Amino acid sequence: KNFETGVGVNIDTNGKSVLECCEIILNRLFKLNILKDQRYLSEPSALTNDGLNIEEEEFNWLQCIQQGWVPSNLKCFMNEEQLLECLYFKTSDKNLQSLPIMYPINENTNKDLEKLLGTNVNLYYNGKKVAQIEKISTFPFRLEEISAKLFGTTSLHHPKTEKYVGRTHLVTGENIVFYDKLEFNDGLDQFRLTPHEIKERIKEMKADCVYAFQLRNPLHNGHCMLLNDTRKQLIEKGFKNPVLLLHPCGGWTKDDDVPLKPRVDQHHAIMENGTLDKNNTILAIWPAPMFYGGPLEVLFHFSSRTLCDVNFMIVG
Repeated sequence: KNFETGVGVNIDTNGKSVLECCEIILNRLFKLNILKDQRYLSEPSALTNDGLNIEEEEFNWLQCIQQGWVPSNLKCFMNEEQLLECLYFKTSDKNLQSLPIMYPINENTNKDLEKLLGTNVNLYYNGKKVAQIEKISTFPFRLEEISAKLFGTTSLHHPKTEKYVGRTHLVTGENIVFYDKLEFNDGLDQFRLTPHEIKERIKEMKADCVYAFQLRNPLHNGHCMLLNDTRKQLIEKGFKNPVLLLHPCGGWTKDDDVPLKPRVDQHHAIMENGTLDKNNTILAIWPAPMFYGGPLEVLFHFSSRTLCDVNFMIVG
């Protein structure tokens, strides 16, 4: 209590968790204009009478699971055992998996889910029912531990850590059932090729080697020179028809990154004008969200692309 102004907060702690008491204090400080960081305000529950409303990142992970961009043993968002294996061993059931597949929720959502634990819960994205988690459960989201292991820092200014402030639990389940092929309906779904579809393209192009380039920004001249020179070097090594998989990140990125559509439009235009040869280039969108995790993220970028028969990966 501030004895000069008489402003204070009285909390009846009976039956309330420490987190709930903290939220009461933080909400009060915000209303008094003492606290200006809205990340610490309690958010409404994501659970409705119909199911859980998910955000873009969770939808990205659903696409990765459905299309086959993650190890086949991952049938749902990671449970606690899978998460710990990923964080400390960078694997998932002996498969390389350096980044966790998570669905973080806030305290209000977790509280509302308590009555549904062990049941099947529908997932909604932009108002449309897209999937169902079978035998849903939750466990504590230890943001500081996860941030330290992934990014080498616990700073809340890291773009991914900042996104998770206020999230207290992680959702998992035994399996995910999909109602239909997941699409964004943004005019770019024709580029969201599955690993199987890319393998078929590779066969059609009679490629004897595939090299991939992952990026989240427009191509510049240095990129194009590098990609063309890579093909030249692979031919010098004895390959007859190296094919480039131009594979931009199509999942969540931070707000100041270039949006996906202008990036894909630019990549397509560069292929059309001949800067990159469209006869030996496959342009496709990779659905995973960005983590901004440095070398650990690079490992995931490459291990995921091996699922579509990529032989080499260019890392910047």
